[in-house]
Amino acid sequence: MRSADLPSAPGRPVSPKGEDLIDADQVARQISLDQARESRLVAEGTMDRIRAKFGLDSVGPAATARFRRAS
Repeated sequence: MRSADLPSAPGRPVSPKGEDLIDADQVARQISLDQARESRLVAEGTMDRIRAKFGLDSVGPAATARFRRAS
């Protein structure tokens, strides 16, 4: 195999192999260094649970919310 503008070098093909695989729910949670991403993932899961319990319109952007005036 040769790519444009790359010097040729001997190489070996690499093939991944999976052994002793386990279910995803048995895997330890990977630590993330991106706290903003982790926060979004937690919020996403929370919103999904709220929608499952109270309906699809129960959570959404504040700009689209219909506010009721207090009487």
